[in-house]
Amino acid sequence: MRIGKHLVFGAIALALVCTAAIAADATSSTTTDVSTHGHGGVLLTKGRTRYWGASNSVLDYHGGRVMHTNSTFMIYWSPPGSTWQRGYMNAVNGFFQNVAADSGTGNDPYSTLLQYYDTAGHIGYRSTYAGSYVDHSAFPANGCPAYSTYTVCLTDAQQRAEVRRVVRQLDLPVDGTHGYFLYMPKNVGSCFDAAGTVCAFTYYCAYHGFDQNVLYASIPYAATDHRGCGVDNGPNASDADDTIDGASHEHREMIDDPYLSAWWDNKGYESSDKCAYIWGPTTQTTVGQYNQTINGHHYLLQEEWSNATKSCVQRGV
Repeated sequence: MRIGKHLVFGAIALALVCTAAIAADATSSTTTDVSTHGHGGVLLTKGRTRYWGASNSVLDYHGGRVMHTNSTFMIYWSPPGSTWQRGYMNAVNGFFQNVAADSGTGNDPYSTLLQYYDTAGHIGYRSTYAGSYVDHSAFPANGCPAYSTYTVCLTDAQQRAEVRRVVRQLDLPVDGTHGYFLYMPKNVGSCFDAAGTVCAFTYYCAYHGFDQNVLYASIPYAATDHRGCGVDNGPNASDADDTIDGASHEHREMIDDPYLSAWWDNKGYESSDKCAYIWGPTTQTTVGQYNQTINGHHYLLQEEWSNATKSCVQRGV
């Protein structure tokens, strides 16, 4: 769900825009990416207002840029003592490697994105995997109030600072074609702002945004709240099943709406929002269920919106 542009004059200023105001915001910025920072593409928790049937109108183009090609890089923020299920990072990395390996095929939800475009042309299914990095640096002091059972709470500003720090340290590209995915350990909370009004697991499961030309996604450890952010009986019996679905949601929205200025519908929903938690037909195994085989590996991923068919689809247009 798109939560609006955030215009900045001097220091970063964040402003949440309610759904009813999104259309007005969109019409005010239809041709250029004028903000220096924004976050949107919010995957709401299952307990929030359902996407299902809330908006079956097509996605409209609002003049902004898309990612014609994309490269993904994973950042795992893992101070000493952090909790990650064994194999979690490898499974997440493997998913993005498989998405890259399947580039150019029509076999998965990413192929649906080819119907969207900007003034330079259509999106291409040309994804590459650029690697991963585990950062063992300590978390900063809480930027937002601790909540629920989580003793750590990171704001969007703190997460953006971490992404920028790693990008600088590793001399990684910042060019509008590279997306940086920040993963947090289990039982770590995060919120949009210091007031703690919109937070992980109580409101959202993941989101994407931009900080000048740095494209990033905030990916909490979804199995922290499996009921609110997880998939139903994933195929790999791993906490990563939950996270991969949300990360894929944000990846696809990053491709067709990287600066929150390109594609959304008349209710403010981005492409993946419109099909969140809709799986379609699945195949059952002795371990779980899957609906996607990407480069020979099984995943349970939400469907993707197709303007061409005006429906949620598992692949193609």
